[in-house]
Amino acid sequence: MALATISSGRLLRVVTLQQPTTARDGYGQPVKAYADSTAITPAARRARVRMLSSRELVAADTLLAEADFEVTLRYIPDSMPARQTLTASTNFADDDTVVLDSKTYTFQSPLSNGADGDVAVGDDLEESLLNLFNAINLVVGGDYGTAMTIHPTVTAVTSDATTLVISAKLYGTSGNTIASTVGGGNTGNGTWGATTLAGGATTGGRLTSDYRLSLDDGDTLEIVSVLNQERQAMTVCRCKRTTSG
Repeated sequence: MALATISSGRLLRVVTLQQPTTARDGYGQPVKAYADSTAITPAARRARVRMLSSRELVAADTLLAEADFEVTLRYIPDSMPARQTLTASTNFADDDTVVLDSKTYTFQSPLSNGADGDVAVGDDLEESLLNLFNAINLVVGGDYGTAMTIHPTVTAVTSDATTLVISAKLYGTSGNTIASTVGGGNTGNGTWGATTLAGGATTGGRLTSDYRLSLDDGDTLEIVSVLNQERQAMTVCRCKRTTSG
């Protein structure tokens, strides 16, 4: 049976995750405030926003309007994967190598071997980085050895004219030990940000009811509960809005 997921075409709103912070009132006393999230990034995300119910009530001689909402976002994991960036300024050369964990990728010009790990040198640096991206992810039709296998522990996230970004497949701190090095005659050209991936964490990225959501129309919703549906790749927030009339 297929898992229920939400398509991008239904994420029509933009919401901004806001985390609690402390401000000072006119008397210098601490008061609760909110700021765009720095613990969970990016703060701004596309979402589906649905009103579930609304009602009016009187409290302390004040008319209040309350509404319940369901906000669905792409899955927000409780932990973050380790990442690293390869930066280069000139094209790779024959026999240059890039090592990721226990797997070595060897650039060839021309691509003469069909071995696992062999990658074609492109006409320019951007094409070479794209060839490496395709080899890591085993993208069909990529310019790499016929025996290439998908990398077991990392995924290539993005590539452009000068950089390639790599992410560990497992979330958490385990990816922080994955090695990232370069070799061959072009060692001075391609450099990683560090000799291992970094930034993997098991805390600091959890969305809770302490947060609130700022909508693209200027409205704000208080989060009541958060349900992470990892298999469906969704995070569902039950929210409440209270206004006085």
